[in-house]
Parts: sequence; C-alpha cells; structure tokens
Amino acid sequence: EWEAGEVQQARQQAARAAAVGPRRTDVYNLYARLLIAPSGEDGEEERRELALEAFENSLAIDPEQGTVYHDLAQLLFRAQRFDEAYDHLERARELGVEIPEGFARNVRRAAGR
Repeated sequence: EWEAGEVQQARQQAARAAAVGPRRTDVYNLYARLLIAPSGEDGEEERRELALEAFENSLAIDPEQGTVYHDLAQLLFRAQRFDEAYDHLERARELGVEIPEGFARNVRRAAGR
C-alpha cells in the first residue's frame, strides 16, 4: 500500500503527463486510477470528478476500452449516479468485460432496471 505522500506525488506526475504529453489512453487511465486510489486525503469529490474527466478523455481516444467503462461504472456507482453507472456497465459487458454478478445486480437495482 502506498503512503499518502507517494500517491499525491504520483498523481502530480501523471497530471503533468496528461496535460503536456501526447494524448495517450494509458496516461489518462493511470491518472484516473491514481486519483481514486485510497490515500486518506481530503478532496475525494474533486478527485472523483477529475478521474471521471480523465477516463472520458481516454475513451474519446479509444472508445473500445471495456475495462475503462467498468472502472467508470464503479466510480459512478460510488457517486450515486446510478443510471450512468448502469449504462457504462452495460457497455463494458458488450466489450467482453466479465462483470461480477453481485456488482451488476447492485447497479441494476440502484438504477431501477
């Protein structure tokens, strides 16, 4: 497990890479995952919004990334944005991602589907 300072430093480096480097899905995805990594820091809601943006930037480059749709579904579910979580989960499934049934059931139920 990372220390809070290490996560923060990694986030800063990934943010710089995403801002100045070529548009690469791996950079956006790493940045998003670092933003939502547990660190014990304040500002979770702001980091979640930045992670959503980074994942969306990644999908704008390559919309066939099933695991990113799955990650987005998890993030949106935690943010109680259930309809969006459901849509992203279904897209992940269409792209061949194996979805744990318990999570899929919780998302379906929360989205009222």
